[in-house]
Amino acid sequence: MSLLSPWSLIWLAAGAAILWLYTLKPRSRRVEVSSTLLWLSALKEETARSPIQWLKRHLLLLLQLLVALLGVFALARPAFVRSQPVGRTVVLAIDASASMLANDGDPAAAGLRGPPPATFTRFDEARARAAQALAQLQPGDRAIVLRTADRVEVAAQGTLPADRETLEAAIRRLQVLPSSLDLPQALEVAGALARSARLGQVVLFTGGVADPGTVTHRPTVALQLVQVGKGQADNQAITQLAARRDGAGDLEVFGRLRNFSDQPAAGTLRVYVDGELYQEQPMTLGPHETFPLVLSEFPPTASVIEARFVRRDLLALDNVATAAVTVPPVRKVLLVGGRSDQLERALRAVPGVELAKADPQTYDPKGGYDIYVFEGWFPSKAPPGHWVLIDPPTWAPGLNVAGTLGRRTIGNQEVNDAQIARVLPSPLLDGVDLTGVSITEAKKVSLPDWAEEVVSARESPLIFMGYPGPYRAVVFSFDLRSSNLFGRVGFPVLIANVVNWLTGEPTAGATGMADTGQFVPGDALLIQPLPRTTRVVVETPSKRHYEFNGNQPVRFLDTGLPGAYTVTQYAGGQQLDRRVYVASILQPENESAIADLHPRDGLQALATIGGSSAQPATIVLGPGFERVPSEWWRLLGALALAGLFAEWWWFHR
Repeated sequence: MSLLSPWSLIWLAAGAAILWLYTLKPRSRRVEVSSTLLWLSALKEETARSPIQWLKRHLLLLLQLLVALLGVFALARPAFVRSQPVGRTVVLAIDASASMLANDGDPAAAGLRGPPPATFTRFDEARARAAQALAQLQPGDRAIVLRTADRVEVAAQGTLPADRETLEAAIRRLQVLPSSLDLPQALEVAGALARSARLGQVVLFTGGVADPGTVTHRPTVALQLVQVGKGQADNQAITQLAARRDGAGDLEVFGRLRNFSDQPAAGTLRVYVDGELYQEQPMTLGPHETFPLVLSEFPPTASVIEARFVRRDLLALDNVATAAVTVPPVRKVLLVGGRSDQLERALRAVPGVELAKADPQTYDPKGGYDIYVFEGWFPSKAPPGHWVLIDPPTWAPGLNVAGTLGRRTIGNQEVNDAQIARVLPSPLLDGVDLTGVSITEAKKVSLPDWAEEVVSARESPLIFMGYPGPYRAVVFSFDLRSSNLFGRVGFPVLIANVVNWLTGEPTAGATGMADTGQFVPGDALLIQPLPRTTRVVVETPSKRHYEFNGNQPVRFLDTGLPGAYTVTQYAGGQQLDRRVYVASILQPENESAIADLHPRDGLQALATIGGSSAQPATIVLGPGFERVPSEWWRLLGALALAGLFAEWWWFHR
């Protein structure tokens, strides 16, 4: 037994106070009498007040002392201390990156009996060994199953034995993500989940291809790294594939084939064009050799190029690469009130632009154009498409034009208020250098709520962009003829960027060429339909078709498979545009983290619990125990109240 509040025993002084009160004697007083007869009466009164008479009421004293003692010990919180088991929290973090599909899993380490399966991956072994670790947990323990790759997801969590089936089913349902392992994030999330528990442990099942040098903070809880797989590294990969057309319009394909093995590798390189085998050639690579691929002489109608390296290595996923031939969409552009030939030539030079011209008097908003370009004039109602406004008039709806910025003289110094003061990052300026650009005069325009600045003077924006409604818009607050943009190399790139941004295409950049439309599997595919589009159809690598309304942007999320995604836009039954986007697993920054299957040195140094690929995961923390006090001051309090009632009853009796 122990006292949780021993300082409360100081109240034992209350018992001494009670005794002291009972020992007090009445103060003697002087009594004068006129006769001895009266003296005897006074003496009798004094005798009745003698301290000796309190012994006749000794039960009250005992009751009051008992109540005081019970109250004091109740305040001291007496308790019996007992030991009870403590439930553990074990985080089972399973590496679900693409490298875990390597087929060198160890069935024996996974506890499989009988003939080995034809294909047993590292991920299969990781799931089996996570199930083994789950079986070691005791009733009352809590388990959390994490899927770790480029992001961390909680697959399931629960307390045993009630949630055992749920946790086992979650382990069986786990799937590999086409990405690399973000080891610092995996350890950070797993450590945070285990750190809040009284007894916590993290067990990470991984193939060991993550770079330990990227980890800056190790979890403060017990950490065990269980390496799965046999540690083999016989793997080859097509780490890069890109297609482009040269100046003559001929298609060229560039790629790179790399051998990550310590041994030579021989196989066959096959090239497919739009799903049909086009050419093949035998290839032999030395240990860790990289072979550049340069392919040409493709059909002029080729749109999707696929390269396959045919060889039975550890990881088949990286033996295939896809490249899309960039074909800009046909965009109908109407130029209203053209003031210069330079702007017209820049618009015609943008790939895929069909340019038409009109005057303000002949402007027809029902012309069915994708982009409307207005110079010095704007209709009373915004056009039914994306639009560009150059040198806005004072009556332009939705714009507040409050005068003109230009040159003025302050004292003896000439100041140009229209000069560029700020240049902000923007897709419109990709590959455009505005150094040395001068503007002599511009309109003073208040920035609308729907817009953001691109280029600004001190008191007014010079170029801004935004979404004034269902369509996009770009505004130049100055006449292009009042600047030296026409004579600069970046002017055609600026106009191409404006057209591409308005229609949702990648900007041209410094090279004047749009990107290849590659993205990482699992990322959202953003589609900005042309204003004339009524229907958008997306075809996935598995040949599934999805159809969307063409009157609004499309955010396509079913992009987990690597390969070509074909996006076709229709206006009724007419095809307006067809573009191919490629989901590529191997990016320049992660090709070694996926294709190089060598276990990394120093990875086990991160662990605080030993382990090896040949041993099962060990749950080392428990079952633990904790000292739990069982207080019984309530009983003492109840007895004290009963004593007070008895004292009151006895006194009044």
